[in-house]
Amino acid sequence: MKTIEEMSREIDRLDVSLAAANDPSLTERQAEELARSVLAECQEVVPGSGMQFYVLDDPSDMPSDARVDFLYRPTYFAAATLISLSVRWPTLLDGERQAAFAAILRACTGRGLRGHGYEAEDGLIDAIEILLRAPVKRFFAESGQNHPEFAACFVGAIETLRDFCGGTKRPAFGSSDEFVRRAKNVFSRWENR
Repeated sequence: MKTIEEMSREIDRLDVSLAAANDPSLTERQAEELARSVLAECQEVVPGSGMQFYVLDDPSDMPSDARVDFLYRPTYFAAATLISLSVRWPTLLDGERQAAFAAILRACTGRGLRGHGYEAEDGLIDAIEILLRAPVKRFFAESGQNHPEFAACFVGAIETLRDFCGGTKRPAFGSSDEFVRRAKNVFSRWENR
């Protein structure tokens, strides 16, 4: 089993990959390599689930809160990276790659983009922040109909943020003022994209 530090370094590398996917100087050849490397690390954790996760370590040995940090969070980075690439190069994820991409997006819906336990709402904001680093509005406009489960999950999460921002919903745990500030910031980013 990998250490938390090793898995955290891998998440840092995913963060760099997402930045690279959004770099205007990225060439199509580099995009191809980046897509290949991200897809190579994704696999179906539960056979027959139709969900592929970016796997840092065996999730069966992880407690559920660690699966959020070290299974779902890396998968959000992988999804955002692939969304960015697919918007710039629409044919990059054709065929078999399209099926894998769809399975990764489906995996993102596994927890409704929420964190675990006391951190469920904070995890929701974290997931949306990661995904908003990709051009998700453009992706939904161009390809959302191909990924209805992911689109519905993401839009539902945005609506939850709207409820937090408008005061019709309060976070279950933690500092509601800090949470609402973060929710407003993320919701504003979504609205202004």
